[in-house]
Amino acid sequence: MHKARVATRRARAVIRATRPLLGETLAPLADELKWLGGALGSVRDLDVLLGHLQQEVAELGDDREAASAIVAVLEEEREAARDALLADLDSERYLRLLDDFATAIASLPELDVPGGVTPIAAAELDRLRKAADGLGDDPPDDDLHALRIHAKRARYAAELTGGKKREAYLEALKRVQDTIGLHQDSVVAEERLRAIALPDSAIAAGRLIERERERRREAREAYPAVLAEALRAGRKAVG
Repeated sequence: MHKARVATRRARAVIRATRPLLGETLAPLADELKWLGGALGSVRDLDVLLGHLQQEVAELGDDREAASAIVAVLEEEREAARDALLADLDSERYLRLLDDFATAIASLPELDVPGGVTPIAAAELDRLRKAADGLGDDPPDDDLHALRIHAKRARYAAELTGGKKREAYLEALKRVQDTIGLHQDSVVAEERLRAIALPDSAIAAGRLIERERERRREAREAYPAVLAEALRAGRKAVG
């Protein structure tokens, strides 16, 4: 499932990045890929959240039993999300998407792009830079999440290019994604903990939430440096 999630995200990013060159050849697939990405993402988010919280719960001492009850609720949600995903992957809609995607890829024209695909990567880098410039000193959580999406798009666009400096740029973008991704995961974790905590697990939930806030603070302190490095590497790689 992890490979399917990555492939879906990349397919959507490539469709967006190459639209100026390919026109609307792949555009009809965008909505269906978004549907599939949503189904995959629900399971992925719960996998990440459970993997993290299970480690945190083990360190709570006297509150571990109450925290385990919270984790049990999330495990039930994960099973339900997984069942829904498996149903989607067994549906006619999914099989039709596979057929449509294969047909669309086979029908793509050969590209003869002046300057190659580097201008596409440069445009995504410029969007990332503009998003970074608009953040301010203490950006809202949603703005940081949007910045991570820009970094993801820049990374997938850069993968279409060549050059000796591309790998350093890709690695720098991945660090941006990972750092801000930890921040977003902690935001989601706090929201879920607040939603499912009961009176008898409130103290355990509070302790877990405080740990999430600390993780969020660390990510906020770290992201400006990794972002600046990505922008520098991008200037060297794609202009």
